[in-house]
Amino acid sequence: MNTLILGPFLHLPKVNKKISLSWFRLIEVEQLIVTFLDKETAHIDALIAEKERMLDLLEEKRTALISQAVTGQISIEDMAV
Repeated sequence: MNTLILGPFLHLPKVNKKISLSWFRLIEVEQLIVTFLDKETAHIDALIAEKERMLDLLEEKRTALISQAVTGQISIEDMAV
């Protein structure tokens, strides 16, 4: 059976142009697309949350390094730029 590929994970059966899809089939296809988009959106949201957490950690590290340098706990002369 020939398939129509809509992205890397969604494959839908090709339909002969002379045959129209029933409403049931259209709803089924729509549900497949919605499920796919929901999954991909959740994945993107998780990546964004992970990136934001990493940025927060980098900001904490930056603040700690500045504080240590100002108070003389570390020597900035030995650090590479």
